[in-house]
Amino acid sequence: MCHITGLTRGRVEELCALIHEATSESIRRWPPVLVLHRSVVVTLAYLRRNRVQAELAEAFEVSQPTISRVIAAMTPLLAGVLEQCIPAADDLSTTATPTESPAPGSATMEQGCPPRWAGAVFWGPGR
Repeated sequence: MCHITGLTRGRVEELCALIHEATSESIRRWPPVLVLHRSVVVTLAYLRRNRVQAELAEAFEVSQPTISRVIAAMTPLLAGVLEQCIPAADDLSTTATPTESPAPGSATMEQGCPPRWAGAVFWGPGR
C-alpha cells in the first residue's frame, strides 16, 4: 500500500477512523460500492500520483464517474481531518534545514515505507 498511497496500511486505517469519527451519516457521500477504506485509498492514489481516473476505475473495478465522485467527496474530508495535523509556524523547529531527510528507523519515517525525499532539496534555486 505504501507505493500506491504513500502511507502504511495502519496510517490509512487511522485516516479512515478520523474521517468516520468526523462525519455524520448525512455527510458520508462516498459511493457505497467502494466503502470508506477503498474510497480513501483511491483518493490518496489520485492525489499522490495524479493517476488517470479511468485507470483507477479499472484497478478498483468501478466506473470512471464513480472514481470522480469518490475524489470529489473524499478530498475535502481528508483536508478537514488532516488540517489538525499541520503544525503552526511557531511549532516548527528552528534548527531543521530544508534538505534534512528522516533517518531510517526514526519516528518520523513511516514504518515499511522508503523515505520519499531522501537527499532531495525542498526549495531554493540551484540547490
